[in-house]
Amino acid sequence: MTYEELLVPVTNFAALALGLSFWLQTWKIFRSKSVGDLSLPMLVIFLFVCVAFFAYSAHRDEIPFMIANGMGAPASFLNLVGYFLYRKRGKQEKSQNASA
Repeated sequence: MTYEELLVPVTNFAALALGLSFWLQTWKIFRSKSVGDLSLPMLVIFLFVCVAFFAYSAHRDEIPFMIANGMGAPASFLNLVGYFLYRKRGKQEKSQNASA
């Protein structure tokens, strides 16, 4: 097996795992109703990267990366929505823990 023959399935798996990981974070945010220590710039960058890589992979006709970033972009958007819904709750919990 050549290096390239090994690299293609490994990178395809990694791309799909990354797309799935955004949904795992989304699940955690909405289940716990907390964004913890997630930063707004990070969430915005993740959304931008997913959309940019989706467009690039569509242009290059890279189906696995289109699927991965097509999965990641909506999850990243929902993570951003969750951030704005639950960011105050996290701040309130931190201030209560600090005063206790």
